[in-house]
Amino acid sequence: MDWGFVSHHLISGYIPVVVAIVVYFIILHVAGKMQTVAHIVMSFVFCFYLVGILTMTGVCIGGDFSPRIVYIPFIDMIREPVDTIKWMRVPGSMSM
Repeated sequence: MDWGFVSHHLISGYIPVVVAIVVYFIILHVAGKMQTVAHIVMSFVFCFYLVGILTMTGVCIGGDFSPRIVYIPFIDMIREPVDTIKWMRVPGSMSM
């Protein structure tokens, strides 16, 4: 098991999500709407999975996710094509 991944999960937002879920289920209990144990467990498992996906995509505390706000969709495609493949020139090789 990758303990670095699990600890990054916990730091990146799983602990606040657990607090929110616990408060939610306490409110449901006080309101008289009982939930099954399987529903409660699956809620925690799903939130762990969701926080993991957000962590891996960079949407987390301390992540590298910094989107660029674009007011006109696909404006870069209209202006000019962007070369996404960076070719390296090696001395003595054929140019592409």
